[in-house]
Amino acid sequence: MTDLHVGTTASGVPVVHRSRPGDAQIALVFGSGQDSASIASAGLPHLVEHVVMRGVGVPVGEHNAVTERDAMTFFAGGAPHQLRDFVAAVTASIRRVAAGEVSELHRDVAAIDAEMGINLLPTAGPLARRFGYHGQALAEFGAPTIDRMSPEHVVDWVCAHLHRDNAALLVLGEVDLDLDIDLPPAPEGWARAVEAAPDPLTEWSWAWSEAAPLALSFDVAGDWPVSAFLGTLLESSIMSELRHDRSLIYSVMSEYLSHTRELRTLAMYLDPQPAQSTPALGVLLEMLDRHTAGSFDPGLLERTRSRLLDDLGSEGGRDAHAAATALSLAWRRPRTDAETAIEMVRDLGASELAAALRPVAEGLVVTVNGASGGVDDATAEHWRLTTPTLPGADWPQRSTLTWAARGASGRTLTAKGRRGSPMAGSSLVLDDALLMITDGATGWVVDLSDTALLLRSQAGVEITTRASWSLEIAFAAWKGADAIVHRLLEIVPADRIVDLEVRLGQRPAQ
Repeated sequence: MTDLHVGTTASGVPVVHRSRPGDAQIALVFGSGQDSASIASAGLPHLVEHVVMRGVGVPVGEHNAVTERDAMTFFAGGAPHQLRDFVAAVTASIRRVAAGEVSELHRDVAAIDAEMGINLLPTAGPLARRFGYHGQALAEFGAPTIDRMSPEHVVDWVCAHLHRDNAALLVLGEVDLDLDIDLPPAPEGWARAVEAAPDPLTEWSWAWSEAAPLALSFDVAGDWPVSAFLGTLLESSIMSELRHDRSLIYSVMSEYLSHTRELRTLAMYLDPQPAQSTPALGVLLEMLDRHTAGSFDPGLLERTRSRLLDDLGSEGGRDAHAAATALSLAWRRPRTDAETAIEMVRDLGASELAAALRPVAEGLVVTVNGASGGVDDATAEHWRLTTPTLPGADWPQRSTLTWAARGASGRTLTAKGRRGSPMAGSSLVLDDALLMITDGATGWVVDLSDTALLLRSQAGVEITTRASWSLEIAFAAWKGADAIVHRLLEIVPADRIVDLEVRLGQRPAQ
């Protein structure tokens, strides 16, 4: 299986080459993506991707680019000479942009608007923040600020991120590697930011996630073959246990944000009907409880092992490993090779898998969609689910401070949760620059002076703070929210407000 070769170009860019028959493919990978932009410039990396690709006029079969949370990739398939020309055209476009040749940004803004509504992180906001993700809430809503981006913004981002010290090349197939990657050098004094290891979770907790389905997130001790095995096994366990009631839940298991070799994080994405969230969560937590104690279905474990070994040894699996290796090299991080991964999967038994799940006994995060009404008190008490106290997460955790204890200014505005909505029984209170959602003695509090972006539409507003916390105020859920929203538009500086209907050429909000 040793068909993967790693080297460098003359300019020092790492190259991963998998020689194999079939269609040839090539990809130029950079180790920066959406999380390399601030909230106020959310979508700038995506805009850069479009600007660069607009300057690539090489006729080639399949070609495209994609910007993810922590990577930007330009890729193509075709004849070997077409692939060489494609890479040369991409690097030439990058050099032109770095030199200041940027025009007609409105064309790229319009193209991105046509793609709006694509979720970037369809899972727990608190977990994203735990890994230092600084993006706009849970989704990029048509990149609402990109029309404010200037050519200088684009040039600065390209110079800071699209250079040879932040790149790697992936080559699949029989392609002559006698090529170089003519990228700009890294800026003077540039150094790769070292991703801080996340603090371990220390409790079982739950939180709201307005835009995402039910999710269960937890750490796994071990490298990527271990998390891949557990992810596949747990997904199969869920579907097996719910085979008689498939309406309860749909499950997807995936690796989340951590790329270290010692600690990885898994997230189960679940999409039950809102009324079924609590029973679905109970099934999941019971299953996880058994597995952490070392109880696995032997037949399911062996079927999972066989499936994963088949995947790793398949042509698609080898290509996927080559692509992951190129991404790791763009980040300048090591990755366990495929041969070692196969041996690890062959040797993993119930005791090793239970040991890998040991961090779950200390902490996990459940997120529930607002439409579900949250986790009821009885379920939370049974599973010891507290409201979250994630390190560095100052909101929207539960606060033990009452509104009276903080001292109202006397200039408060209040909205009440509408009957039948997820906010029923709660109050939304604005006191000068402090906004609070409360159900009585406790509540979530946000300081509006920390607002990075406020999105406005006919449906309501969404506030995102500099720390990436997001709060949606929907008129349909709150009686009296219109007065609060009117006041918010006076408090928040105008350059931090985006009217989505105006931004996207629709009828402005009233």
